[in-house]
Amino acid sequence: MEDQKTRNWDLDGIDSISESTSNDKHSASEQESQIPIAPLIDPNAINTGAILGPVVIFYGPRQVGKTVTLIRISKFVKKNAGINIRVNPGFRTDNAYPTTINTFNELLDKENKYSPQRTGNIDFLLLDYYENGKLYCQLLEAPGEHFFDENDQREPNKPYVAYFENIRLRDYKKVYVLFFEDNMFGNPDLRERYASKAATLINSLNPKRDRVLVLYNKVDEIPAITVRGKANVETLKNHIFSNPEYNEFKVAIKKSSLKHIYFVPFSSGSFPEIQGSDKVRWVLGLDDYPKIFWSSIRSSLDKKWRLFG
Repeated sequence: MEDQKTRNWDLDGIDSISESTSNDKHSASEQESQIPIAPLIDPNAINTGAILGPVVIFYGPRQVGKTVTLIRISKFVKKNAGINIRVNPGFRTDNAYPTTINTFNELLDKENKYSPQRTGNIDFLLLDYYENGKLYCQLLEAPGEHFFDENDQREPNKPYVAYFENIRLRDYKKVYVLFFEDNMFGNPDLRERYASKAATLINSLNPKRDRVLVLYNKVDEIPAITVRGKANVETLKNHIFSNPEYNEFKVAIKKSSLKHIYFVPFSSGSFPEIQGSDKVRWVLGLDDYPKIFWSSIRSSLDKKWRLFG
């Protein structure tokens, strides 16, 4: 059973979602800025044949919270939605993948008192979500530089890595979760270039097989979006569209022939520092945020799709 404070959601009439009343210091960005980049994985060790679809792709740069979001949504659906989860064993063939699998399983099964240390162990994996014994969908989390590399001056025109191009062109259903947050990169030029690349992606998608969710992370830290403890979806949308750095992204969304694009306010919780320790505590927020995220994924997947004309 879900927390009684969690509301029931109708995706056609979402007004707002509750947030945790915790006043703890949020320091996830500071935590991530001190963590090394994920180790390089040989592209030849990626087996895209393990992706059967539908697949939910976490699209975003480094240090935008994709890994913590993956853990949070997985914990939620395992507990509240009857979803069985396993790391796909055939997605990577490199020697480090067993460590990835073990690390994720430990984080999924135990109570997380501390923010996961991003050593790169779980920066690249494919999850299989099973419902009633059948594969419902897969979730792909990959290194952020595979989508947008803030250290490469070619962006937003840097080509995608080969395995991602292979996935993009396949005919199975895909839901792209585009990650944003306030003050990304700490650099307006990089934000504009990232939004431009995301816009180009949207313009390239096939409405017969592709869907998009726009996930805005750490909304509980933004007073302009959260009013009296709630985050309003229309306010969030206006917050994004009113930012001139995202103008190209806004135009792409408004002109897109894709089916309904959901805007998802999200927070994994708060991350207060612990005096005298290098660890950062993870205080989970209410289930409202992962609930609306999961509802948006399901709505995107469960609508009728026409894959072949």
